[in-house]
Amino acid sequence: MPRSVRTTTAATLATLAVAVAIIAAALTAPASASLPPTCAGHIVAQRLEDGRVQVVWEDRGRPSWRVVPNQRYFPADAQVDRWLQSSPIEVGGFSLISIDARLRSDGRIEFAYSRIGWKDWRDPNDRERILPDQRYFPVNAPVGRWLYSSRIRYVCQLYPLEWFRRQQP
Repeated sequence: MPRSVRTTTAATLATLAVAVAIIAAALTAPASASLPPTCAGHIVAQRLEDGRVQVVWEDRGRPSWRVVPNQRYFPADAQVDRWLQSSPIEVGGFSLISIDARLRSDGRIEFAYSRIGWKDWRDPNDRERILPDQRYFPVNAPVGRWLYSSRIRYVCQLYPLEWFRRQQP
C-alpha cells in the first residue's frame, strides 16, 4: 500500500477514535453534572389540643433542620377545599416555599409544597404546587404526634427570602 494511503487511513482512524472517545465520554458523564442542584425534605404536621394542626418543613429529613413558618397553624374550622398557605420560608439555602393545606370533604387534611417564584423569581405570587405521594393528615391523628409526608425533591432556587421582603411596599 502506498505511503500516502497509509497516512490518510491512519489519520482517518485517529479522527474516528477521538470522535468515539468524545461520544463515549458524553454518554457516560453523570447526568447531575449538567442539572441544577436538588434539595429534599418533608412536610411534618401534628394535631394540637385545640384541634388546629401545626405544619413545619423538615429539610433533608433531619429533625434538627426543621424550618418553622410564622403562620403555620391550620384552623380546626377550615372551609372544605380551600387552600391555605403558611408564611414563606427559606429551605435548602435559597429556595422559597410555603406549606399549603386544605380540608377535604372526608375530614382529612391534604398538604402540598408550594415553590414560590418558580417561573418569575420577581413575583412572590407565582407558585408551583407539588403534591407529595403521602400527603393526607388523617382525621383521627393523635394529639402531639408528628406525622410526615413522603420525601419531596425539588430544584433549589437561587434567591433568598430577603429579596422578597425588600420588594414589599
